[in-house]
Amino acid sequence: MSLVAVLLLWGLLMVAGRGFLRRFPQPDTRLARVGLWTLGGLFAFHTFFTALDFLGWPWSLGTLIFFAIGALGLNFLPVRFGELPGSGSQTRWSWGMVLALGGAIALGWAAVLLWTTNPDFIYHWGVKGHRFFLSGGVDEAYLARPWNQLSHPDYPFLQPQLFAATALFRGFFDEGAMLLQTALWCLLTAASARQAMRSGGSSRFSAESTAAIVGLSLAMFGVAHLLSGGPDVILAWVLVAFAGPLFASRQIGESRLQVSAWDLQMALAAAVGAVAKMEGIPLAAVALAAYGLRQGLGIRPWPKGRLVALAAPLLVAVGPWWVKIHRLGLFGRPNAGPFEAGHWEAIAPELLRALVHPHWHGLPVLLAVALPLVLWDRRVRPLVLVAVAQIVLYIYVYFTALAAPEMHVRTSFTRVLVHVVPALLVATILALDGWVARRSQNAPTSARPQTLP
Repeated sequence: MSLVAVLLLWGLLMVAGRGFLRRFPQPDTRLARVGLWTLGGLFAFHTFFTALDFLGWPWSLGTLIFFAIGALGLNFLPVRFGELPGSGSQTRWSWGMVLALGGAIALGWAAVLLWTTNPDFIYHWGVKGHRFFLSGGVDEAYLARPWNQLSHPDYPFLQPQLFAATALFRGFFDEGAMLLQTALWCLLTAASARQAMRSGGSSRFSAESTAAIVGLSLAMFGVAHLLSGGPDVILAWVLVAFAGPLFASRQIGESRLQVSAWDLQMALAAAVGAVAKMEGIPLAAVALAAYGLRQGLGIRPWPKGRLVALAAPLLVAVGPWWVKIHRLGLFGRPNAGPFEAGHWEAIAPELLRALVHPHWHGLPVLLAVALPLVLWDRRVRPLVLVAVAQIVLYIYVYFTALAAPEMHVRTSFTRVLVHVVPALLVATILALDGWVARRSQNAPTSARPQTLP
């Protein structure tokens, strides 16, 4: 029944996303559309439940059914824009996604058995979701309790909202159903990785391999590092979702439909990332800035409407949360102070230990070694720089710790690497694919494989 509740939630999100985005250009494969619909559904879901909270209406199974009926009704609206070329085509069988699905099933099985419960779920995300489910909305009095200061009462509410909705479907707060959601985000990250590789012009083998590697790597780390029950994989998915538009932005040409499709994906991914976790807000801002520069913002004029459309979902998602936490006086970091360069001696060894942590099996080290070479590929450079900027932000935060900065690194850096490792895997494999393709093109004719008679 835990699986049924999560599938119902995902189905609701896709129905809502499909209806909400029906008047916009759609991606050209089913897998890509599923990812976009889920992003759109998450944005619509968060906006709806936030509006209920501001109006003082309780979250209940009735309001969830009302949302579902409205989402279903949107699916019957007429289509305004034409579809992208190939958007009616069938998706070819994807062996990469089959392997990624196997990893997600393994992680989901371990999650349902409560073997991979993240500590943050126990004292932070899970307890908030349970409290919101019982109170029928954001429990402001609970968040304002003094003892909650160290459990991040100011963090965005998307994850607790998803937990509360799952509990409404289930009838009670089923921990297994909540933890199972992480497996879903892993699978969607693999699908977005495959789409990003196709957008970057990779071979089909590289695209399938990337989907498999990303999905299996996330599942591997999720099981070993007890990752279920938090929004960390949502941030990983969001950053990989940015990859498609960032890779393809130089290949779009003057196609208005394609430009609109990538703008839409960037805007929705930014909004979802920002309300998933506090770290998603700077990630969204940097990614949108990189996309704007990639698209020629500042070099050639942009329509004002396009700038508004890119920023609007982010502002709609973050604005109400920002108002609420400031009204309740929740915003702040009691364990942070000014930047202290002297923390370097304590931080550096812990950063190195995180990179070689056995749960990662050397992946961060390989990616760090390959980074200078990957940056030579202009297609992947914006995505890599966004990922590096995110890591630099995390390291900066460690330098502002008031006490024991090494403990902050030791207890979090290995985990937050999951935000960027999948995207860096995608960028590295695409760069390698491009290098192999160029070598093949430049090889002498006699050295190329010959077709047998």
